[in-house]
Amino acid sequence: MISRRGLLIAGTAVAAASASAAAAAPAAAAVPAAPADAAAARGSAGGRARPVSVVAVDPADTAQEIIAKAAAIVPRPPQVAWQTREVTGFTHFGMNTFTDREWGSGCEDEATFAPSEVDIDQWMQAYRAAGMKQVMLTAKHHDGFVVYPTRYTNHSVIASPWWYRGVPDAAARAARARAAAERATDPWAYWRTRDTGNVNPDGDILGTYLRAARKAGLKVGVYLSPADGAELPHAWHETFVADIVAKHDAGGSLSIEEQSTYDDRDRSPAGMGRYGSGSPVTARTIPTLVPGDDRTDAVRSGRLPSFRVMADDYNAYYLNQLYELFTQYGPIDELWLDGANPWRSSGVSETYDFTSWFRLIHALSPDTVTFAGPQGTRWVGNEGGSARLTEWSVTPATADPATAHGETLLPGG
Repeated sequence: MISRRGLLIAGTAVAAASASAAAAAPAAAAVPAAPADAAAARGSAGGRARPVSVVAVDPADTAQEIIAKAAAIVPRPPQVAWQTREVTGFTHFGMNTFTDREWGSGCEDEATFAPSEVDIDQWMQAYRAAGMKQVMLTAKHHDGFVVYPTRYTNHSVIASPWWYRGVPDAAARAARARAAAERATDPWAYWRTRDTGNVNPDGDILGTYLRAARKAGLKVGVYLSPADGAELPHAWHETFVADIVAKHDAGGSLSIEEQSTYDDRDRSPAGMGRYGSGSPVTARTIPTLVPGDDRTDAVRSGRLPSFRVMADDYNAYYLNQLYELFTQYGPIDELWLDGANPWRSSGVSETYDFTSWFRLIHALSPDTVTFAGPQGTRWVGNEGGSARLTEWSVTPATADPATAHGETLLPGG
């Protein structure tokens, strides 16, 4: 998919940035807020607007004052750089590639992800020939399968055949058997096997992709889906499947996500049941070090930063994966995340902590532009990729862009 988008660089009902950030932050959080521009928050001084990237519109502002403020909006330097790249090649290569689905269930067997060969250098040649200056890979889609060796779920490329060069050798088979036996209670069971046996040097799809892109002179982006079918609660999922089977048997039409769940009705979600589980919000440390974590010395010595946040199980999981992306694969020029909460109407909903997510991204990589994030990039408004003949980069927001997904902040959005 080729993507061409505008910029989110203005807000219309944004409270003072420093005040709103402090109010929204959990009491135990130590993730720093993005630097606030007090003048930007106020909007203007002495009746004259000065160039800023976000500005508050006061209820008492006249139409002329609002126009003057909008005319003074300027992008951040990373936004200008993003705009000059013009066209991004968006690569979806994951579990859905092998199931031929648009939307996976999260119950897929990792063995399904079994490419016979992957020539990512050839992809980059094609992207460059098409005139693209940036490429982006889906690290995790709504099915929850992760194409890099994450520590925090067993539903990743490590558990797939692609992780090995040819047939796994005896050491690999023994390690995988232990991981398979432990995965129900140990989310890092497969991660501990990552170096055992005849490992494929290109097994890390994300790492291989980013290296190939940079070698080809392309900027890079990563999409990490907040929606995660592999993390749906198992008990709820049993009821969900029963309802879908009954709907199917009654002759009802199934949506694409319902169809994938129906097709995998004999399987359970592949993760730990963290999404929409109702787990308590408690103090967490990001990164959450796992047994045998190879970052332990770097974190304890301060070579790698650590942050205290208040989070439930799923938000902690997502924050840990963001941390992995930026500390192991950076620099990342653009991060994509959406606001899809697809099982809400069926009884499971996760409250995404965008404030903590955006803060962590900014703390780790302030020059990354985030899709639908504060002063990042924005949605064109439809899934067809159709834009108006004239598309303005300055857009209104109905709340502080640092606290919510940008798609929900457009008036009427």
